[in-house]
Amino acid sequence: MNNKAFILDTGANLIKCGSDSDEKPAYFPNSIWRPKSGRFVVSDEIHKERDTASLFQLSPMRKGYIVNWDVQRTIWEHIIRDKLKIDPSEFTAVVTEPHFDPISNQRAIDEVFFEDYGFSAIYRSNNTTIVAERFMELSKSFGCVIVEVGHSFTHIVPYWGNKKLKHAITRLNIGGKLLTNYLKEIISYRQLNLMDEFRMCQEIKEKLCFLSKKFKSDMKKKDELRRLYVLPDHASDAAGYPLPVNEQLPQNVQFVSLSHERFHVPELFFSPHEIGIDSLGISEAIYEAIMKTGELQRPILFKNIMVIGGSSSFPNFRQRILEGVRTLTSDEYDVRVGESGNPADYAYSCARTLSQGVGFEDDVLTRTQWLEEGSRVSDQFFDQI
Repeated sequence: MNNKAFILDTGANLIKCGSDSDEKPAYFPNSIWRPKSGRFVVSDEIHKERDTASLFQLSPMRKGYIVNWDVQRTIWEHIIRDKLKIDPSEFTAVVTEPHFDPISNQRAIDEVFFEDYGFSAIYRSNNTTIVAERFMELSKSFGCVIVEVGHSFTHIVPYWGNKKLKHAITRLNIGGKLLTNYLKEIISYRQLNLMDEFRMCQEIKEKLCFLSKKFKSDMKKKDELRRLYVLPDHASDAAGYPLPVNEQLPQNVQFVSLSHERFHVPELFFSPHEIGIDSLGISEAIYEAIMKTGELQRPILFKNIMVIGGSSSFPNFRQRILEGVRTLTSDEYDVRVGESGNPADYAYSCARTLSQGVGFEDDVLTRTQWLEEGSRVSDQFFDQI
């Protein structure tokens, strides 16, 4: 077959995609926006809009799963046909899915990519599975734990050999979206109403927030850590930006001020109970997931923990997980936590490597096979989703 591969990592917030010849993926927002009048604003077209507060956002996903296929197809169509302008018949689609994706969703993906777009073949898998295979190949380990910190959720998935240990998979409904919403509420109640400005608050979070190494110490010097964020000026088309330290605040601009909020918001990953969420923090969840595995597997799993996902890009994230798991674990275990240089893109990079590997063509479902045998052969090919 010798087709090129088109990699599509569809997240609730961003879609990362590209050809296997592209070292870095292209990013597209996974939403469309409905204005009061005029045409819909699809995906990256939002970057051209001055005032996004007047637009109503339509997301195809809920809690990490596709629920609105009309919206999702519109976005995929925009990316594949209008932006990247590829000929699907020349490509094998490498598509990532969340864990426990409903069978109806899996079959719908096959239908869209084969019938609507005409891809020559498809390979479906989870981000964590693709990363685990690459991680174990590089580390020469027989087991690992992949922690995927996404927009809507966090999945903790132990692997042994080439199989995921399904009984130990843990899902937390904690991700980047929760943090952004919490920051949005804090700013709106204490300073300025930004309840309709999710995208703006997400940008503030990404540019100013961090995970503290020493929370109590940072609380004492919160005034020293205070930073200002200058809000966008839609009239002049000026973008928002963090005010550099020691730079004078320009006149006649709106701004928000963050001090302890900068490190208090990301702390929800580790202490969600602080805002009334009945859930384990990430460190406790990793420990519990590993303790559900066999006694002989645990030493390998504790020292082969890997963190991926865009929401894990906060400084000190890996270190905080290491410290948290180490605190819970007995001294007989060696705890190690790995992290790629860019955890947001690592699944894409691993998928790209996979698609270029020897024998990859044997693992894909071709359009001819699917047309002849339908969902039955698809279910056999991808029974590990």
